[in-house]
Amino acid sequence: LDIIGRLVLGVAFIYLGFSVFGAVLGLVISSFISFLLLRYYLKEYRLTKENGNFDKTKEMFRYSVPIFIASAASFSMFSTDLLLVKHFLPPFDAGIYAALSTLGKIIFYGAAPISSVMFPMVSKRHARGQGFRKIFLLSLALTAFIAVGVLFVYWLVPELSITLLYGSRFLSAAPYLVWFGGFMAIYSLSSLILNFYLSKKQTKVVIFAVIAAIGQALGIWIFHQSILTVIKVSIVAASFLFVSLLIYFGYETRKSRA
Repeated sequence: LDIIGRLVLGVAFIYLGFSVFGAVLGLVISSFISFLLLRYYLKEYRLTKENGNFDKTKEMFRYSVPIFIASAASFSMFSTDLLLVKHFLPPFDAGIYAALSTLGKIIFYGAAPISSVMFPMVSKRHARGQGFRKIFLLSLALTAFIAVGVLFVYWLVPELSITLLYGSRFLSAAPYLVWFGGFMAIYSLSSLILNFYLSKKQTKVVIFAVIAAIGQALGIWIFHQSILTVIKVSIVAASFLFVSLLIYFGYETRKSRA
């Protein structure tokens, strides 16, 4: 309801002449409607005073800090590049890159719900000592399917993809669209694997995300001659994260079998 409301109300207000304010107003109203719906479904639940002391504060803190770091590192990988491009490249190139960034994020946000559903399912089954490998592999396959599908469209008809969202003025971004789409596809798969480990409370993998985020920022700071150069740096950083997580997955698999 929240996502559909954002789309429908945002478009409606824009057509009514409210421009950017209408788009933002659509976000606010849809969020409020979702809040009311949530209150309705949770009406039977009320906060009660707990008897006894809560003794899991340290455990909660040890688990929440790595998740916060992983989230910050993950979101850094598709936001820091945009800031650095705006700093180093000419305004025209920065505008082209911003358009690429928005189109590329379609891959990530299109596949993100799969990770959101996988996380609690794996966490619950892991806590109960039940198998969860099939859930993970299915989630990985679905994410890859969505990412490769959108990437194929970007490779086949990049001009159409750009024109639908931005118009003909941004067609200069067409040669770079499949490259940026490749970066976001690799990143989306990496994000899924990262969430898989966090759902099992294996927080050591956070270090891979931190290294990848820092490496991307430093790489763009050093190599920023063109849009394509920046994208290639991001691809290398995302590939490092993806390969590192796969190697760790293989190591954990052999360890569990032993």
